[in-house]
Amino acid sequence: MIFLSLHQLATMCQGELINSKDAYKVKGVYINTREHQGEDIFIPIIGDNFDGHQYVENAFEQGAKVSLFQRDHDFSSLDKPLILVDDTRLALGNLAKAYRLSMNASVIGITGSNGKTSTKDILYHLLNPYFEVSATVGNRNNDIGLPLTILESDPSVNLFILEMGMSALDEIDYLQEIAMASIGLITSIGAAHLNDLGSLDNIIKAKLEITHHMPDDGVLIVNGDHERFLEILRSYQLTQRVVTYGLKSSNDYVITETHQFKDTLVFHCEQLTDNPIIVPLLGRHQALNTLGALLVGKELHIPIETLLSNLANVSITASRNEVVKIGQAMIIDDSYKSNPEALTESLMMLSEFSSHDRKIAVLGDMLDLGPREIEYHQEISRLIDSLVIDRVYTIGKLAHHFSDFNTKISHHFTSHDELLAALKPWLKQPSIILFKGANALRLFDVIEQLKMEEKKMKKVALIFGGKSSEYLVSLSSISSVIQNFPSEKYEMCLIGMSLEGRFYTGDYTLEEIENNTWLENKTSREVVLKPGDDSCFMAVDTLEETVVDVAFNMIHGKYGEDGVLQSLMKASNISLTGCDQQSSILAYDKDITHRLLDNEGILKAKYRTLTSSLTLEQYGDLTDYLGQKVIIKPAREGSSYGISVADNYEDFKIGLEEALRFDTKVVIEEFIKGFEVGAAVLEKDGRLLVGDVDEIELATDFFDYEGKYAFKNAQIVCPARIDESATRIVKESAKLVFKLLGCRDFSRVDFFYGEDGQVYFNEINTIPGFTSHSRFPNMMKGIGIDYKEIIETLIENALNRIHG
Repeated sequence: MIFLSLHQLATMCQGELINSKDAYKVKGVYINTREHQGEDIFIPIIGDNFDGHQYVENAFEQGAKVSLFQRDHDFSSLDKPLILVDDTRLALGNLAKAYRLSMNASVIGITGSNGKTSTKDILYHLLNPYFEVSATVGNRNNDIGLPLTILESDPSVNLFILEMGMSALDEIDYLQEIAMASIGLITSIGAAHLNDLGSLDNIIKAKLEITHHMPDDGVLIVNGDHERFLEILRSYQLTQRVVTYGLKSSNDYVITETHQFKDTLVFHCEQLTDNPIIVPLLGRHQALNTLGALLVGKELHIPIETLLSNLANVSITASRNEVVKIGQAMIIDDSYKSNPEALTESLMMLSEFSSHDRKIAVLGDMLDLGPREIEYHQEISRLIDSLVIDRVYTIGKLAHHFSDFNTKISHHFTSHDELLAALKPWLKQPSIILFKGANALRLFDVIEQLKMEEKKMKKVALIFGGKSSEYLVSLSSISSVIQNFPSEKYEMCLIGMSLEGRFYTGDYTLEEIENNTWLENKTSREVVLKPGDDSCFMAVDTLEETVVDVAFNMIHGKYGEDGVLQSLMKASNISLTGCDQQSSILAYDKDITHRLLDNEGILKAKYRTLTSSLTLEQYGDLTDYLGQKVIIKPAREGSSYGISVADNYEDFKIGLEEALRFDTKVVIEEFIKGFEVGAAVLEKDGRLLVGDVDEIELATDFFDYEGKYAFKNAQIVCPARIDESATRIVKESAKLVFKLLGCRDFSRVDFFYGEDGQVYFNEINTIPGFTSHSRFPNMMKGIGIDYKEIIETLIENALNRIHG
């Protein structure tokens, strides 16, 4: 930012200061009164359809200290400080040049038909750690934007990275006269601005103006893949050193072995380094941009290995191969501009993605191509016909020619709304959608509309019932969820599983679910999960599909907690709340849980696993290890079904026989003297939260089914009546078990608080009781998270998994 007196400004602008005797100093420059920054100098720019001089008085009213003023305009009525100049645009350039000369700064100038902005962005990330860098922002690469970039820079800046754009001859010459770049980079030569310049030779000559006003010891780095460009370049007989790079072997630096992964580009350049060059960008053309930037860094004597490590931090300007995840679609936003060369690169990038995702190209007009504009569009159409692209959607007056040679996969639209309607279904399946077109087509507006569609109400399927001994428990849990469902945010649909294991959907009432008469509802119809990417249930009779964004799992016990439902949902591409298939299996099987936690040294009851009855002698060996009093549990069952306590052989035989009715594998555990405590674990905003620890006060030996759901013979105390140290151990142990088993979203982890003061792990419930009086919601309430917020958190977690 400048800090100059009015007299200094007048000298730098090559103008005449009038109406001022004060020693004012200004701190900045502006050309738009709506962007006034304070005690600045206002520069009234004259354009084709506007004249900034009409805003001079307004600028002074807002606090401007001085204004430039063109001599051919009437200034007789103004008594404020003015600097009179012949041309305010040229004065702006003179001021920028003088300010630039007052600084001890190097300048890198970048031009080219394609790749200027991306290369500038890469350079900025490479060089910013070592220099005080000022770089072009947005599209400020013309005779107004470039001077403003310089003038808005702090005096401490010691490196400028300046884009130089043009639409006519002599424009880059003028920009280079201001900037005086000692390193020039020409990224590419293409058909952009043919309409303005008339021929490719004129485009080349315009780009080579970057060598004007360059010191003799400067360096020109150029993409050397264009033969005609090299012919004209050689005819210039430059005194500056020339470095070429590109894909052709004749270049000084040659790109080889380029590989595009979904979010990373890898290539080699053996003349520069033996190591692979890795950059988090899309498109093989970015290899050219990256190599050009690396060569500039090399000219500034930064070690190449340092530059390579800095590539990991690279990001580029919006709407230039910017990647956005919307639903299940990866959007590549390259909507800022389009010309034949850039579009060819983008389409080849899309085609070469090593992915099974659908590939869709959304293409708008290429503009400013001169009399051959239709032919250029048809050439792209021929290219598309040779590529692996599933759909081509076009919009614009010229873009329909993209479809001339690939009508089977193409569709032309006349409005954004039509295009949007066609694109929306792709958001619900794995797809890669490229947007490429001239800025005037405003394809970025379509992307914003798609983002808004993504934010609209999602459909959440509430899954309940189940082929499980806890079927009725599930009906109770889902009834509470329905009553507290955030319907203002999400659309709810009900999917019940019958005791026979069949799915049904319908307009079920809360009363029907609570009374277990929901299957009698006349709207009820059987549905099945449709395998594949469509994320839907399909009606058995009509094949009508119900697409859902999230399935909210409230099936307790078998098929809901054991990995079965998780596997089915994964095969149907539906994001499910709660644990995934693997962690569900590990947590549901008490035998496997014991074995895993043994390996991690978690303190817990001793145990043995049985699959058949024991003789009296075998029972004696068992009790010698576990103690006389033991707890008998089916390994894969929940809610205390089949659980019993035995302290003699006869009771043990009866209990084991009962447990084997529920499962073929039974866990026998030592009886821990003490009482049960529990911890509710909730994954929220990337953190694991643990609610208040609760305590079960029992009138019997264990917390059985009736105790859990009817509170017979048991009372829940929350928070638990244990000391702070024990509470801390319970909470930390709960988080540790949750992590070790790979759980996600939520679980209740139960422990025994022994008479010896130790905390012993008991079991984990990945779909804990979720009724209004269940332990999990009550424990979370203790830390300020209510029941509805838990529901919202689980849904949001599942949605976030869709978005990656």
